[in-house]
Amino acid sequence: MKSDLRGASKATRAAAARARPDAGALVRDRVLGLLEQGLLEVAPEAPVSGYWAKGDELDPLPLLERLAGQGHPVGLPVVVAPAAPLAFRRWRLGDALLPAAFGLREPPPESPEVTPELLLVPLLAFDRRGARLGYGGGFYDRTLAGLSARRPVLAVGLAYAAQELDEVPAGHSDWRLDAIVSEEETILVKDD
Repeated sequence: MKSDLRGASKATRAAAARARPDAGALVRDRVLGLLEQGLLEVAPEAPVSGYWAKGDELDPLPLLERLAGQGHPVGLPVVVAPAAPLAFRRWRLGDALLPAAFGLREPPPESPEVTPELLLVPLLAFDRRGARLGYGGGFYDRTLAGLSARRPVLAVGLAYAAQELDEVPAGHSDWRLDAIVSEEETILVKDD
């Protein structure tokens, strides 16, 4: 069922990206507002992770630039091995990125590792329960499980509003997001 949803979700996301080229700036402002209001609790200068937008993913660069300017070290994900959690390497605006697995771009191996407390997570689809449809590798699920076993972390999905589904199929190993932020609204996920 998830694989069928992925194709439709990619088409939906592509259309949303064409319709809302300003989405990255709108999401930036929403997330910064959540942080200022204390609705997302992240310590000053706590490490954060983002991602380098691939194709029509919602671009987190405007938000990452602002967070870096506020003193937050920024890490980008690195695929270490097919069944391993992600690692995050430090990235600064203007740093070179290398081509990586799955068409991604990542900081070079000599960049120091960052352990994020706030993870900005890409996705194909989401629902209001915080379920996320990813690309099928389970990387973020393993990563969030591992990080949260050591200390509290926040996982915030960045998406276009059009990516919302009534229900995303989720199994026992699928990690729920704490919030989803789109160009139109913020969804703070409540524990059941």
